[in-house]
Amino acid sequence: MAVLPVAISLLVSFESSIMMLGTPAEIYRYGIQWIWSNVGFFIANLLAVKVMVPLLHPLKLTSANEYLELRFKSHAVRLLGTSLGMINYVLYMGIVLYGPALALEAVTNFPIYYSILIVAFAAVIYTSIGGIKAVIWTDVFQFVVMFSGILAFIIKGTIEIGGVANTWKIANENGRLNWFNFDLDPRTRHTFWSLFFGSLVRGIFLVFNQSSVQRISSTPTLNDAKKVLYFTTPGFLVTIFLAVIEGVIAYSYYHVIRCDPLASKTIRNSNQIVPAMVMSMFGNTPGMPGLFIASLFSASLSTLSSGLSSMSALVWQDFVRPHTKPMSEFKATVIAKMSVVCLGCLTIAVAFMVSTIGGTLVQITGTVLSTIGSPLSGLYLLGCFCPWVNSKGAIFSVVSGVAIVGWIATGMSVSKGIKRTPPLPPAPTDMCFQSSVINSSDWMTTTSMFSANVTSDPSVFAEPVEPEGLDQLYSISYLLLGVIGLVNSIVSGTIVSFITGRTKPEDSDPRYLISLTDELFPFLPEWFRKPIRCGYNYDRMKVYEEKGYDEKDLKQGKINNFANITITVQSDKHDLEKVNGVGEIIIDAPDESVEESEQPTSKTPLLESGIDHQEREPIAQNDEEESLQTNAIHELKVQNFGVADYIVFVLTIIVSLAIGIYYALSGGRQKTTSEFLVGNRKMSFLPVAISLVVSFESSIMMLGTPAEIYQNGIQWFWADIGFFCANVFSYLELRFKSHALRLLATSIGMLDYVMYMGIVLFGPALALEAVTGFPMPYSILIVAVASVIYTSIGGLKAVIWTDVFQFTVMFTGIFAVIIKGTIHVGGISKTWNIANENGRLNWFNFEFDPRTRHTFWNLFGSSLIRGLLFSFNQSSVQRISSTPTVSAAKKVMYLSAPGFVITIFMGVVEGIIAYSYYHTIRCDPLESKGIRNSNQIIPAMIMSMFEDIPGMPGLFIASLFSASLSTLSSGLSSISAQMWQDFVRPHTKPMSEFRATLIAKLTVVVFGCIAVAVAFLVSTFGGTLIQITGTINYAIGGPLLGLYFLGCFCPWVNAKGAIFSCVSGMAIVGWIAAGMTVSKGIKKTAPLPPAPTDMCFQSSVVNSSEWMTTSMFSANVTTYPSVFVKHMEPQGLDQLYSISYTLLGVIGFLNSVITGTIASFITGRTKPEESDPRYLISLVVQKTTSIRVYKEKEFSEIDLKQGKIRNFANVSIVVSSEENHKGINSVGEFIVDEPEELLLRSQTDGNNVSPSSAPLLQGVGSMYEEQETTDRAGTL
Repeated sequence: MAVLPVAISLLVSFESSIMMLGTPAEIYRYGIQWIWSNVGFFIANLLAVKVMVPLLHPLKLTSANEYLELRFKSHAVRLLGTSLGMINYVLYMGIVLYGPALALEAVTNFPIYYSILIVAFAAVIYTSIGGIKAVIWTDVFQFVVMFSGILAFIIKGTIEIGGVANTWKIANENGRLNWFNFDLDPRTRHTFWSLFFGSLVRGIFLVFNQSSVQRISSTPTLNDAKKVLYFTTPGFLVTIFLAVIEGVIAYSYYHVIRCDPLASKTIRNSNQIVPAMVMSMFGNTPGMPGLFIASLFSASLSTLSSGLSSMSALVWQDFVRPHTKPMSEFKATVIAKMSVVCLGCLTIAVAFMVSTIGGTLVQITGTVLSTIGSPLSGLYLLGCFCPWVNSKGAIFSVVSGVAIVGWIATGMSVSKGIKRTPPLPPAPTDMCFQSSVINSSDWMTTTSMFSANVTSDPSVFAEPVEPEGLDQLYSISYLLLGVIGLVNSIVSGTIVSFITGRTKPEDSDPRYLISLTDELFPFLPEWFRKPIRCGYNYDRMKVYEEKGYDEKDLKQGKINNFANITITVQSDKHDLEKVNGVGEIIIDAPDESVEESEQPTSKTPLLESGIDHQEREPIAQNDEEESLQTNAIHELKVQNFGVADYIVFVLTIIVSLAIGIYYALSGGRQKTTSEFLVGNRKMSFLPVAISLVVSFESSIMMLGTPAEIYQNGIQWFWADIGFFCANVFSYLELRFKSHALRLLATSIGMLDYVMYMGIVLFGPALALEAVTGFPMPYSILIVAVASVIYTSIGGLKAVIWTDVFQFTVMFTGIFAVIIKGTIHVGGISKTWNIANENGRLNWFNFEFDPRTRHTFWNLFGSSLIRGLLFSFNQSSVQRISSTPTVSAAKKVMYLSAPGFVITIFMGVVEGIIAYSYYHTIRCDPLESKGIRNSNQIIPAMIMSMFEDIPGMPGLFIASLFSASLSTLSSGLSSISAQMWQDFVRPHTKPMSEFRATLIAKLTVVVFGCIAVAVAFLVSTFGGTLIQITGTINYAIGGPLLGLYFLGCFCPWVNAKGAIFSCVSGMAIVGWIAAGMTVSKGIKKTAPLPPAPTDMCFQSSVVNSSEWMTTSMFSANVTTYPSVFVKHMEPQGLDQLYSISYTLLGVIGFLNSVITGTIASFITGRTKPEESDPRYLISLVVQKTTSIRVYKEKEFSEIDLKQGKIRNFANVSIVVSSEENHKGINSVGEFIVDEPEELLLRSQTDGNNVSPSSAPLLQGVGSMYEEQETTDRAGTL
């Protein structure tokens, strides 16, 4: 696949409704501090480009968890990773499904459940029929729709508020620009530290996400893969920033109209702020509300399709293929498509579950993803950086990490004693107008108004009740769940590995390890770097050199492209050396190469037994503002979609489905798992990069980020820093030589992704509810079904190209909101002045209280983990693998990394504009109860701003749905790949490609259903989408990231240490996350003051022929709380539960690294000489020794970098030994990845089967199965 569509697909896969609804809602309620999460994400992406992509792309992984098996030499680790990864992705897709449904409910009153079903149905269709190509190109389309809606929102909102200056002034005056909070209290919801480290953990997890791996793998070269990240990283940052701007604009807008929709009960969820604003702004503009809803749905569709595609690949690669007999390509493709449908159903179930959860989409997503994602991240880090971690340590690290983070997350949800950070004061509600219509023939009361200014001061004797016991733990910021899970996984994995016998260095394959010191600080002397890597030599290149690859080949990624290779083995004891991460020989040569070859007919039968085939006027600052305060009354009413809105919205879904159908009927028609899961590894870098960005920037960014900025200030922006710096499960198996570890990581990764998809599903549903009243369940179902369809039928190509489309829709919606919002507020200067005067520009908070929701430290740390998670995310690996060369894979990361930063920044800007907008109209929608969820701030703002512009609300909702669709499709695609690669394939007999693909497609459907369930669950959560997402992601991703860290940089970590690190990390972070959820004594960071509500207007209309009475009441009331009231501090575990959710990922990461190391030494560390340098990376030495490993194996460096290690043509192998041999890799597989007609033209003789050669591959599952044709095995 080409770099651009892959990068766009990767971008929109994660830029779902969570971004479009959750981020603005987060900004609206807690201020702009959320923007700091970009810092950690930025760092994670940098690390991904520098370290992760060069490690993963040459391995050409289809399943992210395949790395786990290769690294830990344990199939159990791979299955665990696949299972957890799929659960995580399904949960995420469920949240993504919930987003547009929530928005549609806000703007149309359309039942949320129907929205969920619609989106899910669309995603399932084009994902299942179009494959990865359909996913990527629909992502590109949805990218356009999504950003169109966002831009329309920002522009119109700014205009409505009175300009940029007025928008930011209002946000600043009302505490939304709370940029800096360096409080070290972990109970603070957002601090710089929790945001940074939380986003860092999440970023790390995204790297190892199945969608990322799938898109990176779809690029042809390593440079293309890097280009994808180069494009997606700024894309993420920009989209998140735009979402933040949306949150600021939303608050300023409702402050200007003086009617907070949430405080005035106009909306029921903070995540509906943006859709409500869209209906308010564009209510008189036909088509604009529809454009917004379309952008929202595009975001969700992109995420869903990506998720479905990724999970479909997982199901096939990890569950079906290894455990089934060889099958035809057609059957394999059908299985993959069916998995898309099944996963879509699961996503719908998750979305329904999410719909019962309160809170912003950001918080829901963060909590869910941290529970599983952070331990998985710890697992991957253990595999990448800790060679001593064994499979036992790896399994324990993940299990303990999920258990701990899950326990804490549960405590956070159910505990009544936790200390929660209160949101910022809402926008005024004094001009809110509630209307109701009553038919009567007797009397009529037309208007009932109550306006009150109430000031209260607490008694000096009153003290807040502090959490006690476990409530102290449950009070920590949800951002810290990922940190906890990551740290727990690394620590526990290390400890268990040492206890159970660490992996010796000589037992580790350097191809699956990375030395951070060698890679990042090669200028440091060897005597300094060597102790840091425990004396281990990460000589990955040496392994490749030994296999005959030179440096030029490695750099260009040509390791896989060989012709006329003859391997003769005469020694009875000789093992065939590993060629790549999964030990496969893939025939991927041009037609003429096969036709012109002279292949010995007597040598080909070796492959027989195991081969597979593989509108308002601008408000003046003085006169009109005074007029607003004295005369204007803002009527809070439900804006309805016009015909233009529905046209824009429906067209978005249709285009996404059309792309899926196109790729289902074109090319190879998605009949092979190679085409369905990784796009035949020929995707260009640009669409892959876009797909990678939108895969992770879903409705969570479009709704959650603005909501976060609206409520808690701009400090969330710092999360971008850590995220930008970081940028898969089969790697763990290669690194730790443990299949159990790979299964563990795969399970955790899938669990994390499912949770994330559930949150993404919830986002657009929440928005649609806010702007149309469309029932949330229906919205969730719509997004899920759409995503499941085009993911299951179109494969990765459909996912990537729909991501590109949805990327356009998403950013169109974001830009529209930013521009219109800024104009409405009164310009850029006014927008930021409002935000600054109201505390939204709270840029810097360097306090060290871990209980503070957002500080620079927790934002940076969490974003760093988030960024690293992004690198190890199955979607990332899948997209990187879809590129033809290492260069193309790098291009994907180079493009996607800035893409992430830009999108997050746009989400932050949306949050600022949202607050300034509501401050300008002086009617906070959340405070005035205009909306019920903070994540509905942006949709509510859109309906308010674009009420006179037909189609604009529809455009925004379309952009929101595009974001969710992109994320869902990417997630489903990734999970499908994981399920196949880690669970099905290794445990089933060889099957045809048809059956394998069918299983992968069925996986998409199943996990789509799970994501729907998660979305319904998320709908019951409180908080912004940012916090929800962060908590879940960090709880899971932190430990998993720690696992990868151990694998890449710790050669002493063995499989036991790796497993223990991940299990312990997830256990600890899960425990803390559970404590945060259930504990009642935790200390929560209060959100910033809302926008004024003095201009909110509540109306009653009664039909009568008799008489009319109008009554009004206005009162100014000042109350002062007793000075004797004392704030209750959390006690006992509530102190732990009060930490910021952003720290969960850090905790999980550190736990995984530490426990994984300890466990490895206890169980017998891996000796340096036992480690394969190809799986290790030294951060100190830039030119790692793994290159020499490849050279020793006769692979040139240019071949390695172009990702051509596995493409062989005319391979003849002679084995004289009666012994079974290892084959080319750790799982002993030879894979023929060539069109059927090429193979049939090969000059072979199926009758000459050497009795000593057949046993080599007997009973071994492979990636591409035999076609159901006569004498196919003999032909091979």
